[in-house]
Amino acid sequence: MPKRKNKLPSYRFHKGSGQAVVTFSGKDIYLGVYGTKDSHAEYKRVIAEWLQSNQMTPATSRTGKVTESEFIDINELLVAYWQFAEQYYVNDGKPSGELVNIRHAARPLAELFGSMPIQDFRPTSLKAIRQQMIDAGLSRGTIKGRINRVRRIFKWAVENNHVEPSIYQALKAIEPLRRGRCGAKEGPGVKPVPEDVVEKTLICMPPMLQAMVQVQLYTGMRPGELVMMRRRDIDTSGKVWLYRPRSHKTMHHGHERTIYLGAKAQKYLSPYLGTDLDAAVFNPRIGMKERWSTCKTHRHNPNEPQKTTRKITNCYTTSTYLQAIYHACDKAFPPPEALCRKVAPNNKRETIKEWKERLTEAQHVEVKAWRKAHRWHPNQLRHNAGTYLRKEFGIEAARVVLGHRSAGTTEIYAELDRAKAEEIMGRVG
Repeated sequence: MPKRKNKLPSYRFHKGSGQAVVTFSGKDIYLGVYGTKDSHAEYKRVIAEWLQSNQMTPATSRTGKVTESEFIDINELLVAYWQFAEQYYVNDGKPSGELVNIRHAARPLAELFGSMPIQDFRPTSLKAIRQQMIDAGLSRGTIKGRINRVRRIFKWAVENNHVEPSIYQALKAIEPLRRGRCGAKEGPGVKPVPEDVVEKTLICMPPMLQAMVQVQLYTGMRPGELVMMRRRDIDTSGKVWLYRPRSHKTMHHGHERTIYLGAKAQKYLSPYLGTDLDAAVFNPRIGMKERWSTCKTHRHNPNEPQKTTRKITNCYTTSTYLQAIYHACDKAFPPPEALCRKVAPNNKRETIKEWKERLTEAQHVEVKAWRKAHRWHPNQLRHNAGTYLRKEFGIEAARVVLGHRSAGTTEIYAELDRAKAEEIMGRVG
């Protein structure tokens, strides 16, 4: 007879108590009132842990109230840690991007184990969270970062006497995911943008956005450092200007950051250096006026106040800078003619809404895939600069300009000069 496939223990109704129940190895685990959202969430949690450990012997009932002598549950821990993180992860008075990473890491922890007392959290629980991330299709590097942030939450709990140190030490015993041996996909990694792609995209950019891209290409600075640039932070007394950002990635480690602006970067930067020392060098309002002045079909006078519902700020953010580049990429590399044509068969020009409604679901997917494949993001420009600097001046020069503490980090940003290797081996063998 064919071997019967193993089935997951089912979510059942217990007549005597009116609760939901699931049975593992002959032992009933009560989940709460049958049919409620909480009972289904508890079922999902115990199943996830059981799949990791292949056995379920919970230390305490999950349905009873936690007494005052017991530790707080996971949800209460997350609330306390978030209050700490909002105060701790701040750069220049603004929330750091790390808060977004913490939120993504904590979400599966709350979904699977939110009602669990902290002392009941085991390594198998963390492995269940990790498996959920693998099933969601996240890359190995992303999963590694999120699991480390979950560990960091428990480290903070130990520091503040919310949990015994043995819990955190047990979580550290989990082996990291290994390439090709864990079921998680490998991320594509960040690569430099081909030069011809950058040139084609620059043509479709307004002047200010062109200047931002060129300055980043010649300096290798991070997008966040570019958008926060102020006149006050730039020392123009020497032949090479020195830009010291008021906030940067490794500032909390006590590191200094100096960005060197040569003649080529100065050429693109100079037109936007105003008299206001505290204003952002690259002001979206100025960029919008430049765009309107060059647009022949724009109906408004660029010198008059514009009537628009869009909120235009006085400073780019990394998100608005990214979206501006994406917009230029979409213009430079439109989808195939059959998809991008916005003229109906009767030669009447379609609106964007009408064009989207005309496309089938499969065509929508095709357009989305096309745009994704032909877009690049500003972090790639930093890799362009690192590759060029390493090729021309060596790894140490690239390390100093990019602001890395070790050459090992620079190896990630600077692609190897494979042409040089091919030339050498062509002579040798």
